[in-house]
Amino acid sequence: MREQQIQGIILMLVLVLAVAGCAGVQVPGKLDRGVEDPQAVALDKLRAQSEQPPKIQFEAGIPRFVSVQVPIPKDAPDDSVVRALDFLERYRALYRIEDPRTQLYLERSVTNETGQHIFFGQRRDDIPVFGAQLAVHLSKDAVIATNGNYLTDIPRFLPPAMDEKRAETIALKDMGVNAERIGQPKLVYFNRRLFMTPAEIVNSRLDGDTHQAWQLTVRGSGVIAWMYFIDTQTGAVIFRLNLSPTHAPRKDLSIRT
Repeated sequence: MREQQIQGIILMLVLVLAVAGCAGVQVPGKLDRGVEDPQAVALDKLRAQSEQPPKIQFEAGIPRFVSVQVPIPKDAPDDSVVRALDFLERYRALYRIEDPRTQLYLERSVTNETGQHIFFGQRRDDIPVFGAQLAVHLSKDAVIATNGNYLTDIPRFLPPAMDEKRAETIALKDMGVNAERIGQPKLVYFNRRLFMTPAEIVNSRLDGDTHQAWQLTVRGSGVIAWMYFIDTQTGAVIFRLNLSPTHAPRKDLSIRT
């Protein structure tokens, strides 16, 4: 099943690039006063080093889908994770990730007939970014594609104004009668832009800002379970997701305090 999912990702990548004409929504260029954009410089470098013309789709300044043929250095170790990080390090200005080795962490690695597929999550100071992911796809001797969505800037936050027990109390009260916590709460960075379109955010009258939040799962009566995100500063329920196995996951877009 997982191999089929990976193949689906590759197929989706090809289809999206084809439909988009591989031009992208936003192309790096020059900054004010003639200063060269580092992302544009990195893109020129990629074009020069790829054995086939790069095909890239940009969204909000992020290269969401990239199709290339960049040879793996001959002295690179036989380790797909190291090779993937080396690629991201060489083109970090293109991906707008300042330090891939500290800002990314390995979520999983899959090998099948299409190659090796390395999936990274995003973090800062060991706090993960919910919903962020960047995948690097490799053949035997080249990086052939990347895809993903992540944050290019994570603001600094004050220490949480409430602990996980207070966040649990808020979530249980929101869920109602007979609610109970499942598993352990954890601290995350949360931004709706990672899984909602700009139109969805505007229509829902919600913000597209990054929050520091407590993430926890709460179960109500029966088998109904919800994943809650509680703002660490205000105590607001900024998002909740239905995890019930008998229902398709849906979003509750109402903010409650």
